[in-house]
Amino acid sequence: MRKCLYMICPTDQLESAINARFEGHNYFYTTLGNTLILDKNTVGQIVALLDKNSIREITFILSEDNCIVLDALKNQHFLTINGLNGPYAHLQKHKKHVLSSWDAEHQHTLILSHHLNQKIKELKAGLQGLLTTPPLINGKLFSVHTKDFRPIHSDLVCMYSGNLS
Repeated sequence: MRKCLYMICPTDQLESAINARFEGHNYFYTTLGNTLILDKNTVGQIVALLDKNSIREITFILSEDNCIVLDALKNQHFLTINGLNGPYAHLQKHKKHVLSSWDAEHQHTLILSHHLNQKIKELKAGLQGLLTTPPLINGKLFSVHTKDFRPIHSDLVCMYSGNLS
């Protein structure tokens, strides 16, 4: 039976949509806007969860209208929440790059994809050498309008967007 750990934001309320769409045993790890700090303690908790439940897949998911990420890109009302300063600054920096490189139609999904790609890269690095079989790690975006899950843009597209437009 398929077992997957979903890294989600509690404000997106995606648990029921994920359970309806993806069969198997679904486990959830929640952090605001998927801004989790992957320190030794957090990675240790994830490793314990993976080992205990024989989980071999991790999927980061954000809703396209995630209120935490949207706030980071616009008003920054939640900036006072502990731990959001660094992720907000990173999202703002990438937003400036994307605005100068891509047309308006693709900007938002590129920013979200880049954010999730960074978290995937950090988690892979943190898990390196801690598991005999590393899990498959991927990312998806959820459209509230179409109720559909789509793969995120590749890291290559997000990193080198300035060279592609």
